[in-house]
Amino acid sequence: RAAAAAAGDGRAPGGRAGDGAGTNARADGAAVVESESAKELLIERLVERLERGVRADDGAGGEDAARSEVSQEERKKLHNAVTLMIAKLAQMPLKVLQADSLREAFAELDPHSYGYISTFRMRRMLDEPHRPVSRTLSAFQKDLLVEIADDDGNGKVDYAEFVQLFVKWRKLKFDRSELCSLRSVVVVTRHGARFPLKPFPKNTSWPKQKLFWQTYGGRLTPIGHRQHQELGAALREHYVKQEGFLMPDQPGFAARVYAYTSNSDRTVGSAQSLLVGMFPFCGMSFRIEGDDARAAGDGVQLHVADMTKPYTPLLHGFKANQAYAQRKEFVLENAPIFPRLAAEPEYVQLVDKLWRMSEFKKVSPELSSEERLRHLQSVAQQIAIERAYGLRIFANDSGEYFERDDEKRVRVVADAVCRLRYCGLDDDMQREMARLAAGTLPLEITSHFQDVAEKRSDREFVLYSAHDNTIMALLAQLGFKEWPIPQFAGHVIFELHYDSAAKRHFVRCAYNPDPSARTPVAEYVWLRTPPGADIMAWDDALAELSSGNSGGRMWLDDFVQNVMHERRSMGSVEEWQAMAGDDNDSDGE
Repeated sequence: RAAAAAAGDGRAPGGRAGDGAGTNARADGAAVVESESAKELLIERLVERLERGVRADDGAGGEDAARSEVSQEERKKLHNAVTLMIAKLAQMPLKVLQADSLREAFAELDPHSYGYISTFRMRRMLDEPHRPVSRTLSAFQKDLLVEIADDDGNGKVDYAEFVQLFVKWRKLKFDRSELCSLRSVVVVTRHGARFPLKPFPKNTSWPKQKLFWQTYGGRLTPIGHRQHQELGAALREHYVKQEGFLMPDQPGFAARVYAYTSNSDRTVGSAQSLLVGMFPFCGMSFRIEGDDARAAGDGVQLHVADMTKPYTPLLHGFKANQAYAQRKEFVLENAPIFPRLAAEPEYVQLVDKLWRMSEFKKVSPELSSEERLRHLQSVAQQIAIERAYGLRIFANDSGEYFERDDEKRVRVVADAVCRLRYCGLDDDMQREMARLAAGTLPLEITSHFQDVAEKRSDREFVLYSAHDNTIMALLAQLGFKEWPIPQFAGHVIFELHYDSAAKRHFVRCAYNPDPSARTPVAEYVWLRTPPGADIMAWDDALAELSSGNSGGRMWLDDFVQNVMHERRSMGSVEEWQAMAGDDNDSDGE
């Protein structure tokens, strides 16, 4: 009552107002959508709630409280106090929350993840001396702030009510800038650093016991988790902070995110870490493909591929695919690079040295030099894993060291093996092999963009957590060859934009094979796909199809026509199954 009286002279009690500088670029300067009459109704409701408190202070209770009336003068003062408090709240800088986002602030106030903040806890928090808000507001204003926050009066402030506090009074509006043309983003990523799949017997950095490899072989390591958390943070920096496209503070935002992963430990863990880095306060729930439909869980949903099948064609078109396996075997047996390099003494010496250092059975002297060379991709994978750990490459007891020239030769052969798998021996062979190996992923990407453009979907961010072979098969199907090999956390990004002048949607894509270089997303080179069914070397594509030369964009209709029809991508799982046949091929990741 005293605070209301103090407000009667038109001053907001509790000191000067904030400077109005917000931490959310999309909030500052946004207009309130609500009409003045709607605001007045809310003020009246708050005044009525405060009146009940005044009557209780006077000692009236039960029927006496219902009959007790507040004087017109006192009611006017209460109305002024509420109005002034709302004005002050609208001016208060969001930095008083001491958080970079509303979700972060709510998480701090709800540390046990119960999903709400009690009004008692919220009021107590407002008095904590280390918080700027404790010095900014008077006691009455703090009481009123809690009243405003608890919209339904149940003593609990959930996230939606917490956000409404800022939507209604802080003039925060979840509406992206007109300058942002983005409508949806799709990211296809390789998992992070993992354990080796198999032992190299003479390598002293790893155990030899079978049980270890049965338990940990291929699993994601802490370094792999870190790589994807850093990638998620980089994507957050670009799409949330710089572009202002994704708005994680928005209630219901989780429904605008779709994440899908293959059912291996390393891809599931990578997806989790990326989402944590990108949306650190959104939470996460899990769904298994093929499960009975259930009510949506809290947070971003991570969809895991069917656990009853080792592979599905969405991310593993190159697996369980007899037609592709036959073509791959033919290519590797007939590629001229292997007999040519097998005739060079340096490469024979290389595989002999690798045998002495590792005793990796696929480079055994019992095999032909050509066959030994064909298995150097596994050696290249081992090098990448050990380098991620900071281990000496192929540490051994024989006193030999792996040298820079050794690695250069391994890379020549391993990179050739990777490209041969999906590009074959000529462009016609690439068109057939890549189509089979890419599975239904091109269909998923193009269909998603069409759904967004036609407003059948509001998904703004889509993640596919997959493997290096997934990315290589996709690049080959898009019409590229001689691409850089994807390292851990390497990724392809597709963006859907809307050109307001042309009133049409367009697509562009970018590929970052090695995020360890820490290139910001804003500096990626964006491309369009080669025209028709053309196949283009990666470096030529960067020169001719990139954002630096021709805009790196293509209309959505042209993108769909190119990927699905001119390149004859699989139009359904049934079409892929009919073409693939059945095979248990398990080569690669």
